[in-house]
Amino acid sequence: MLAKVFSACNFGIDVYSVDVEVDIANGMPVFSIVGLGDASVQEARERVRSAIKNSNFEFPQNRKTVNLAPADLRKKGSIFDLPIAVGILFASGQIRLHSNLSSAFKDGIFIGELALNGDVKKIDGALAITEFAKQTGYKKIYLPSENFAEASLISGIKVVPVSSLKQLIEHFKTGRIAESEFHRTHAPESAISPDCAENDSNDFQYINGQEFAKRAIKISIAGGHNLLMIGPPGCGKTMLANAAKSILPEMDFDESIDVTKIYSVAGMLKKGEFIMKKRPFREVHHTASPISILGGGQNIIPGEISLAHRGILFFDELTLFPQSVIENLRQPLESGHITISRTKYKTSYPSDFIFIGAMNPCSCGYLGDEKHVCICTDTQLKAYKNRISGPFLDRMDLIVNMKKAHNPATKCAKSAKKSVQNAQSFNFSEIYNSIKTARERQKVRFGKSMLNKNIPVNDLEKFCELDKECRDFLKSVVSKLNISMRTYHKIIKVSRTIADLQDADRINHSHLAEAMQYRGC
Repeated sequence: MLAKVFSACNFGIDVYSVDVEVDIANGMPVFSIVGLGDASVQEARERVRSAIKNSNFEFPQNRKTVNLAPADLRKKGSIFDLPIAVGILFASGQIRLHSNLSSAFKDGIFIGELALNGDVKKIDGALAITEFAKQTGYKKIYLPSENFAEASLISGIKVVPVSSLKQLIEHFKTGRIAESEFHRTHAPESAISPDCAENDSNDFQYINGQEFAKRAIKISIAGGHNLLMIGPPGCGKTMLANAAKSILPEMDFDESIDVTKIYSVAGMLKKGEFIMKKRPFREVHHTASPISILGGGQNIIPGEISLAHRGILFFDELTLFPQSVIENLRQPLESGHITISRTKYKTSYPSDFIFIGAMNPCSCGYLGDEKHVCICTDTQLKAYKNRISGPFLDRMDLIVNMKKAHNPATKCAKSAKKSVQNAQSFNFSEIYNSIKTARERQKVRFGKSMLNKNIPVNDLEKFCELDKECRDFLKSVVSKLNISMRTYHKIIKVSRTIADLQDADRINHSHLAEAMQYRGC
């Protein structure tokens, strides 16, 4: 007898439909799986055999052939265990469908890994597969109960939690499922988006000095602009970058879904966590491999640039990273995604992040420092600067040259300390709310979660209208300074963000002048 069960597999966050066809015929007791499956798929034979027997069902003692179609698509992982087992039991006549479930195999998708005792174990990428099932017209998805809360974030499709093979077969017979153990968890946006007070720490309020750099970070977060900080050791580059996560505005529901899909595919959702609530902050060490940063490998895992989607990617000691890695960042910095290609297929990961880089001004670190003498030769200075190419620098919206800040006088009186803390707390709240308001203005302007950094060049005139005074000012700057067209456009986009922070509808001369300060103009 022939049975057909629908399933799916993912390559990155891209999902493909897979038909699991099971044929049971007379012959030697052979169990074969065809359809270009990897080692983990072939090992499903032992898992399925044991799961069926230990669930008190009969494992057919004749020829069993499982075909995973389409045959030219590489299949990987243990996600097909459940549909294979269901197909075998259905083909052998051990499943009797309740009248309410007569179309279960026509409008449902099955995914899940089987333990040897018949339990259904958690899988990676359930959220992306559930979204795919809804978009392709399926009405139900049967998946591990541990993935139930995650998959339930997608509305418009019935999610059926499966804890064991035996429980699923009982569901087919009776039409009921033990829903008392599970609750659909469509969390409202207020529950998904943490308030600014719920951040791990509001580090930004405790940093004294470096007002120019702090202003640049505020602009960077508000408009999604890339930032490069250059300064001697101890000037606070790393501290400022790490403090930036405390002023990241909360994610809305759609943004949370986008980020959660990536972490689900990567298997990085923590136990008991079904949605990413906070914007990611990924700090990468210079010894990290190119694949871990950019993504790829045998299983096409997302890299740090994708794990930082909708958040911040921080490269400390930028010049210590391999030049090939830095240059490979240019495309995702510009497009907001990265495409990973293989011989027969390719996948694309979203990588729309704020890049923050920190580097010293020279090899010894003290070029231009007031208290230390730079010991680098001209050759060393030239070689050091050549580690960061012009095209990469061109993709930085804000470039800040920093110096060491003077230590403020220590105040011992408790009343004075409390006064300073209250003032800092007020300033932090003001900064956070201004960033939040600026982002809300951008969402209204573009009609979606898009930031000023991503304004297409052909829409600049529409969203960043300049009067005659501003156009003349920009024209004079371009004629006097060696500015590329990319830098020219970035100045306008940064000016748009500065105007948003000041709640201004139009860009004026002062907004452009401030934006140029962050380009060394």
